[in-house]
Amino acid sequence: MVRLVRRSVAFVLALCVTATLVGGAASAERDPVGPVLVVADDVPNDVRALALDTWDLFLNAFPARRACITPVTLSHAWEFADRAAYDPAERAVVLRVPGTAPNLRASLVHEFAHHLESTCDAHASLRRPFLVATGSAPNSPWFGGRDWEQVPSERYAEAVTVYVLDERPSHLRVSVPREALEEIERWAVGS
Repeated sequence: MVRLVRRSVAFVLALCVTATLVGGAASAERDPVGPVLVVADDVPNDVRALALDTWDLFLNAFPARRACITPVTLSHAWEFADRAAYDPAERAVVLRVPGTAPNLRASLVHEFAHHLESTCDAHASLRRPFLVATGSAPNSPWFGGRDWEQVPSERYAEAVTVYVLDERPSHLRVSVPREALEEIERWAVGS
């Protein structure tokens, strides 16, 4: 009888440990940490693959900043006014599909750049040099501007797209001075 009770207690303890480990893994899946792209289940597989590949490309372009890149969620919309959008409160990107792979990739990088500027405190150290490199006053408001193309935050996201993809996307709406790319690279690699 004592042996049976010990086995039962051991079984119950093992069951509790297993449940804790499984629950912890499920919780970690729901609440990821670090530079993780969480892709919604209903995102088409080809878009999912492109997004994950683009995320890796983005992360590799910012080796000195990986520690401050937080998880971001990706969903999609078949009808959407913009190519994509980033919601800083939700840390979420919405991508309009369908689209060509190059346009989707460029839109993703642009929104990932907004995620980086929104969640990485160290980003503040890039803003002044970037503004100067783009010919803006060093004290210009980062989110201010009359037109979209004049908003420093948007110019930065477009410049990051060129920096990460190492090419000018066909739908790029602003000019990106070489000096701005150099400032992004300096900051990205920590020099």
